[in-house]
Amino acid sequence: MPPAVAALGMAAAREVLGLLACCPVYKPTPLWHLDALAAELGLGGVFFKDESYRLGLNSFKALGGVYAIAEILRGRAERETGRTISPRDLLSDDVRGIASEMTFACASDGNHGRSVAAGARLFGARCVVFLHEGVSAARRDWIAQLGADIRIVPGTYDHSVEEARRESLHRGWTLVPDTAEQSDAEIPHLIMRGYTVLIDEAIAQLPRPPTHVFVQAGVGGLAAAVTAYCGNRFGHDAPRIVVVEPERANCLLESCRSGGLLEIPQTEPTIYAMLECLRPSQPAWDILDTGCDDFLDVPDALAVPAMRRLAFPTAPDPAIVSGESGATGLAGLLAVCAREVWFDALGLSRAATVLLIGTEGATDPEQYERLVGKAPT
Repeated sequence: MPPAVAALGMAAAREVLGLLACCPVYKPTPLWHLDALAAELGLGGVFFKDESYRLGLNSFKALGGVYAIAEILRGRAERETGRTISPRDLLSDDVRGIASEMTFACASDGNHGRSVAAGARLFGARCVVFLHEGVSAARRDWIAQLGADIRIVPGTYDHSVEEARRESLHRGWTLVPDTAEQSDAEIPHLIMRGYTVLIDEAIAQLPRPPTHVFVQAGVGGLAAAVTAYCGNRFGHDAPRIVVVEPERANCLLESCRSGGLLEIPQTEPTIYAMLECLRPSQPAWDILDTGCDDFLDVPDALAVPAMRRLAFPTAPDPAIVSGESGATGLAGLLAVCAREVWFDALGLSRAATVLLIGTEGATDPEQYERLVGKAPT
């Protein structure tokens, strides 16, 4: 087993939980049972892990950024103080004094920036977030409300990644990227370790192990963490991992087709804004290349129907508020279940237990209301 995969199992999740103990609002996010949807689709069970409740930040990204900052700060504090720093020590006056001299920076489509900003604020550090010009005003404001300095970068997400890297190197800031071009990049691995908590919680909440996991991807960090965790935990009995991407930003699918990591050309913007990435993260691709089972892309036209299925369900399913990117896994499942040949090819049946990961809530409430209607309460 490659070291990167071995480091993303149950032990990783327990270690992350140890550090998240210093965060007063940590608790597991809910897992919703979608029994009516499962019956409609001809499946044994459909379950939705709702990350809109994650650490008050409305997104799974909170796990990665907050944990990475805690680990980076702990390492620096141990070097400067010469003593072991416990999770509780991270909020002590002397460690906060060290944090106050640090500036954390990142590029983001929105959610990763909120996570890094929240982690910096929690420990008393400064934060600068680089956003490309396509990020909505609502998402910019959400990040700024957490005390981050916002820098707008012309172009795409990938341009903001490069600008964050360049400015951090020039100014001596600590860059917290969730993507990298090198397999051994430390911080993207830390962020993926943070994500193992999500799948660890979900497995504990499920009534039985899943047979399939539909997980969306941008650069691939979450999908890689889920793939590695399930492989570690279940071995040959691991669920089938189906990675779902926007049709207009399907860099993982195209990398699979080409036989190696590939950067795809920019086309029209996609409605799945948080997943609009043109190049996979190398550490994530190293895992997904051999670890996941299927890559699937979905058209923009499926986003709103998936969001509405969640918001206005058939009883007894609960009403769920999910943003476009959060509903991508369901969009993929709906596409597969609409075509018998795909349904059969993926081994779906009335014996299947499908786990969906709702990665975010309505991160742009005005857009959500335009697309779906008034959010259910």
